[in-house]
Amino acid sequence: MHLTLLFPFVPREGLDDDVVGRLQEFFAARAPFTLTLVEIGEFPGVVYAVPEPIAELRRWIAGLWQRFPDFPLYGGQFAEIVPHATLGTWDDPQRQEELVARARELTRGMFPLACGIQDVALLEEHAPDRWRELRRLPLGVS
Repeated sequence: MHLTLLFPFVPREGLDDDVVGRLQEFFAARAPFTLTLVEIGEFPGVVYAVPEPIAELRRWIAGLWQRFPDFPLYGGQFAEIVPHATLGTWDDPQRQEELVARARELTRGMFPLACGIQDVALLEEHAPDRWRELRRLPLGVS
Protein backbone atom coordinates (compact mmCIF):
# COMPACT_ATOMS: atom_id res chain seq x y z
CA MET A 1 0.00 0.00 0.00
CA HIS A 2 1.19 3.51 -0.71
CA LEU A 3 -0.13 7.05 -0.64
CA THR A 4 1.27 9.21 -3.43
CA LEU A 5 2.13 12.80 -2.62
CA LEU A 6 3.70 13.82 -5.95
CA PHE A 7 4.03 11.75 -9.13
CA PRO A 8 5.58 12.04 -11.62
CA PHE A 9 8.61 13.55 -9.95
CA VAL A 10 12.17 14.56 -10.75
CA PRO A 11 13.87 11.76 -12.73
CA ARG A 12 16.64 9.89 -10.89
CA GLU A 13 19.39 11.69 -12.82
CA GLY A 14 17.92 15.03 -11.66
CA LEU A 15 17.79 14.14 -7.96
CA ASP A 16 20.66 16.38 -6.95
CA ASP A 17 21.50 17.83 -3.52
CA ASP A 18 19.26 20.84 -4.17
CA VAL A 19 16.16 18.73 -4.87
CA VAL A 20 16.81 16.42 -1.93
CA GLY A 21 17.48 19.39 0.33
CA ARG A 22 14.19 21.03 -0.67
CA LEU A 23 12.36 17.79 0.08
CA GLN A 24 14.10 17.40 3.44
CA GLU A 25 13.24 20.99 4.36
CA PHE A 26 9.59 20.53 3.33
CA PHE A 27 9.08 17.38 5.39
CA ALA A 28 11.17 18.53 8.35
CA ALA A 29 8.74 21.44 8.75
CA ARG A 30 5.80 19.04 9.16
CA ALA A 31 5.08 17.21 12.38
CA PRO A 32 4.66 13.44 12.60
CA PHE A 33 0.96 12.59 12.62
CA THR A 34 -1.57 9.82 12.68
CA LEU A 35 -2.97 8.77 9.32
CA THR A 36 -6.28 6.95 9.61
CA LEU A 37 -7.65 4.78 6.82
CA VAL A 38 -11.43 5.04 7.09
CA GLU A 39 -13.05 3.10 4.23
CA ILE A 40 -12.65 1.61 0.76
CA GLY A 41 -12.92 3.85 -2.30
CA GLU A 42 -12.46 3.24 -6.00
CA PHE A 43 -11.45 4.85 -9.25
CA PRO A 44 -11.57 3.06 -12.61
CA GLY A 45 -8.92 0.36 -12.30
CA VAL A 46 -7.96 1.24 -8.71
CA VAL A 47 -9.18 0.23 -5.28
CA TYR A 48 -7.92 2.32 -2.38
CA ALA A 49 -8.30 3.13 1.29
CA VAL A 50 -9.57 6.63 2.05
CA PRO A 51 -7.04 8.43 4.30
CA GLU A 52 -7.69 11.08 6.93
CA PRO A 53 -6.80 13.88 7.58
CA ILE A 54 -7.62 14.46 3.92
CA ALA A 55 -7.46 18.28 4.13
CA GLU A 56 -3.92 18.11 5.55
CA LEU A 57 -2.84 15.66 2.84
CA ARG A 58 -4.22 18.01 0.18
CA ARG A 59 -2.14 20.84 1.70
CA TRP A 60 0.98 18.67 1.59
CA ILE A 61 0.33 17.81 -2.06
CA ALA A 62 -0.29 21.46 -2.95
CA GLY A 63 2.85 22.50 -1.05
CA LEU A 64 4.99 19.97 -2.87
CA TRP A 65 3.59 21.03 -6.22
CA GLN A 66 4.30 24.65 -5.32
CA ARG A 67 7.95 23.73 -4.63
CA PHE A 68 8.20 21.59 -7.77
CA PRO A 69 5.84 23.28 -10.29
CA ASP A 70 7.28 21.35 -13.24
CA PHE A 71 5.72 18.18 -11.81
CA PRO A 72 1.93 18.49 -11.41
CA LEU A 73 0.44 15.44 -9.73
CA TYR A 74 -0.38 12.71 -12.25
CA GLY A 75 0.88 14.98 -15.00
CA GLY A 76 -2.11 17.31 -14.55
CA GLN A 77 -4.56 14.66 -15.83
CA PHE A 78 -7.14 15.27 -13.10
CA ALA A 79 -8.89 18.50 -12.09
CA GLU A 80 -9.33 17.34 -8.49
CA ILE A 81 -6.66 15.46 -6.60
CA VAL A 82 -8.06 12.81 -4.28
CA PRO A 83 -5.54 11.61 -1.70
CA HIS A 84 -5.76 7.83 -1.53
CA ALA A 85 -3.81 4.84 -0.28
CA THR A 86 -3.66 2.49 -3.24
CA LEU A 87 -4.44 -1.12 -2.36
CA GLY A 88 -4.55 -2.59 -5.85
CA THR A 89 -4.86 -1.88 -9.56
CA TRP A 90 -6.00 -3.82 -12.62
CA ASP A 91 -6.41 -3.30 -16.35
CA ASP A 92 -9.62 -5.24 -17.02
CA PRO A 93 -12.65 -2.93 -16.55
CA GLN A 94 -14.93 -6.00 -16.53
CA ARG A 95 -13.39 -7.04 -13.19
CA GLN A 96 -13.89 -3.71 -11.37
CA GLU A 97 -17.01 -4.72 -9.46
CA GLU A 98 -15.62 -8.14 -8.55
CA LEU A 99 -12.27 -6.81 -7.32
CA VAL A 100 -13.73 -3.92 -5.34
CA ALA A 101 -16.17 -6.34 -3.69
CA ARG A 102 -13.24 -8.61 -2.82
CA ALA A 103 -11.30 -5.68 -1.33
CA ARG A 104 -14.34 -4.75 0.78
CA GLU A 105 -14.62 -8.35 1.95
CA LEU A 106 -10.92 -8.60 2.85
CA THR A 107 -10.98 -5.32 4.79
CA ARG A 108 -14.31 -5.79 6.56
CA GLY A 109 -13.94 -4.74 10.18
CA MET A 110 -10.46 -3.22 9.66
CA PHE A 111 -11.52 0.42 9.47
CA PRO A 112 -10.73 2.76 10.97
CA LEU A 113 -7.07 1.76 10.87
CA ALA A 114 -4.64 4.27 12.39
CA CYS A 115 -0.97 4.44 11.36
CA GLY A 116 1.68 6.64 12.95
CA ILE A 117 3.57 8.51 10.23
CA GLN A 118 7.13 9.53 11.21
CA ASP A 119 8.71 9.86 7.77
CA VAL A 120 8.08 9.82 4.03
CA ALA A 121 9.75 7.57 1.47
CA LEU A 122 11.18 8.88 -1.78
CA LEU A 123 10.64 6.09 -4.29
CA GLU A 124 12.09 5.37 -7.71
CA GLU A 125 10.41 3.40 -10.49
CA HIS A 126 13.40 1.29 -11.54
CA ALA A 127 11.42 -0.86 -14.02
CA PRO A 128 7.82 -0.62 -15.26
CA ASP A 129 5.57 -0.84 -12.18
CA ARG A 130 8.58 -1.77 -9.99
CA TRP A 131 9.47 0.62 -7.21
CA ARG A 132 12.27 0.87 -4.68
CA GLU A 133 13.00 3.24 -1.84
CA LEU A 134 15.78 5.73 -2.44
CA ARG A 135 15.70 7.43 0.95
CA ARG A 136 13.58 8.25 3.99
CA LEU A 137 12.73 11.84 4.79
CA PRO A 138 11.91 12.34 8.48
CA LEU A 139 9.06 14.56 9.61
CA GLY A 140 9.41 17.24 12.26
CA VAL A 141 13.17 17.57 12.57
CA SER A 142 13.49 21.32 12.04
